[in-house]
Amino acid sequence: MATDTQALIQRLMTRGKFRHMQALVRLCDLRSMARAAESMGMTQPGMSQLVAELEKLVGMPLFLRHNRGIEPTELARDLELVARRILTAVQESAETVILRRDHQSTLVRLAATTAGAGAILQEVLPDFARQHRTIQLQLSEVYGLNQEAAIASGEVDLLCCRASEVLPEGWEFLPCKTDSLVVVAASTHPLAGQDHVPPEALREALWLPNHIATVARRRYEEIAESYGFASAPQARVVSRQMLLSWMLLREGTMVTMMPYSVALPWIVTGQLVVLNTGIEVPLDPLGLVWNPKEAQSGTRSFVEYTLSHTDHRSFQ
Repeated sequence: MATDTQALIQRLMTRGKFRHMQALVRLCDLRSMARAAESMGMTQPGMSQLVAELEKLVGMPLFLRHNRGIEPTELARDLELVARRILTAVQESAETVILRRDHQSTLVRLAATTAGAGAILQEVLPDFARQHRTIQLQLSEVYGLNQEAAIASGEVDLLCCRASEVLPEGWEFLPCKTDSLVVVAASTHPLAGQDHVPPEALREALWLPNHIATVARRRYEEIAESYGFASAPQARVVSRQMLLSWMLLREGTMVTMMPYSVALPWIVTGQLVVLNTGIEVPLDPLGLVWNPKEAQSGTRSFVEYTLSHTDHRSFQ
């Protein structure tokens, strides 16, 4: 088995082409030889040749032909995921070369959770971008276990997130902001203007529940029981996308519990308000995760700038 695996790796390394990966992805998307060939600016016989070469490399069929087009095999669908990552890496490599060659710029790949973006990036990014025009930040959003995957795969240079108990070897967490769970609602909600929102009002309010994988959902039941609104009615909609949550909250009929950091971009614009409930539950701090030994100059500049402009302080 090991010998077979090494032989396949050797074939792919010596005879595999990026063009094969591109063809695989296009065929999985379009399910048509003719349309895939047209999208890549080549003839249909040329596309058939690419497929034949790739199938010979892997030693198994990748597409089933029928009158309406083609259907990818299970192996093709498995390889499609790998091919997409390879093509994305090629695109990012080309961008890095252009940045260095034409703009004398460096690339920093920065991933952020919703909380990290709300607490840290929305504060430091505008000024950093103006002051460091030779550093290009490539931003992406991550959730839950995808944070660890992004680090392990080498896809990011920096992660802006909440403190984690376990980090890969060589990676460190630098605290930047404190955070807490609060109860929020749209500024038009009847409870928004009250000096004090008592437990009975929370018990009668319609709550927008949090996604099961979020820190707010994990703490909600405990807090609701403690403050006396465990029996409050809940809407039957759950989302991890803050934009979708805002679409539901903006009508002014629901309340929800979330980290202050997540709500902050809508709080600063006056669209959301923190209700005066007396509920403010401390959470683990937010900050930057990086590998100082592997960090290049652009990454170091962003880390130094962020630390100097946040200093582990509260933003409330």
